[in-house]
Amino acid sequence: MSSLQAPCGALLMLAAVMLPSLAQAEDSASKKPEPVDTEHIFGFAEGADIGEKGESELEITATGLAGKTGQYAGILNETALRYVVTDGFRASIGGLTDYHAISGVPGLADLHSLNVFAGVSSEFRWQFLNRVSSPLDLTLSFEPQWQHIDDISGQNQQSYVLPVRILTDMALIPEKTFVAFKSQLFAHLRAHRRNMAAAKPF
Repeated sequence: MSSLQAPCGALLMLAAVMLPSLAQAEDSASKKPEPVDTEHIFGFAEGADIGEKGESELEITATGLAGKTGQYAGILNETALRYVVTDGFRASIGGLTDYHAISGVPGLADLHSLNVFAGVSSEFRWQFLNRVSSPLDLTLSFEPQWQHIDDISGQNQQSYVLPVRILTDMALIPEKTFVAFKSQLFAHLRAHRRNMAAAKPF
């Protein structure tokens, strides 16, 4: 009798260990994959997702400048608050900051300056199609921007920019592998250059 109890006990213990794992595997297989927000998964090429209604985020984007003859370095920074107003529409407002260190660069005045407020950025995105109801995401983006500091020279110069972009992405493998496309129209108006000596040294 005792010789039969040992194998039976071992089988019961093995079943107790395996049953939860099998049940978990079945649950995982039956669950749909979590939706992927494609906006930031492509690096420099943005995806078309804008988030769910009521979502907000603070986004900081910094761009470095270099590569000119002489001593040249710059940092352009945008700090923006983004809010999804309703399904399919997101609005953003942001402030621009920049830093320039320029010396001995042909065509540019020597300058060492930090501009805490270099301009205002905004963005309005309309998502017309999404992957829930169509094969792809399609978003139209308007990005009005005003600056009073030139990105390259660091000098005082008014400029008004209105990039218009069409963002598209689609899933090659649902919620796993994506491809993105972007097209852009660019309206850029610059006012006359102000006195270059007006830039405050830092």
